[in-house]
Amino acid sequence: MKPRSPRTHRMGFTLVEVIVALVIFTVGLMGLMGTSMLATRMIVHSQQTAIGVAFAKRTLDSLRVAGCAAPLNGSATLKRGTTTVDSLSWTFTAQASATGIGPAAQSVRLILKSLVAPNHWRAGLYETELSCLV
Repeated sequence: MKPRSPRTHRMGFTLVEVIVALVIFTVGLMGLMGTSMLATRMIVHSQQTAIGVAFAKRTLDSLRVAGCAAPLNGSATLKRGTTTVDSLSWTFTAQASATGIGPAAQSVRLILKSLVAPNHWRAGLYETELSCLV
């Protein structure tokens, strides 16, 4: 019977294998961190957009009530503390009836600007038509 060499039956991983595994693990972990940062940014952006759209909706609802009676162009701002987070402006354009019979309408164009980062605004344009029932 041949004596066994102590080197041939060692258990475990070599240092090179451990280093390669750590590099692969680190690259994967960094990819996950980048993805989670992007997802967090997108969630914050969608929350800011939702606040701006709710602000525009409330304003548009009030414009619907008085739109045909007093179609005045204007603007409004939404502030958080002393910082303006949303800026809204609207313009009315009279629309004649297509047949010349029946009610006319007012076209309302809303421009919403939302603060997404310090000194960086994102603008959105919304248009709708208000029926002017007489």
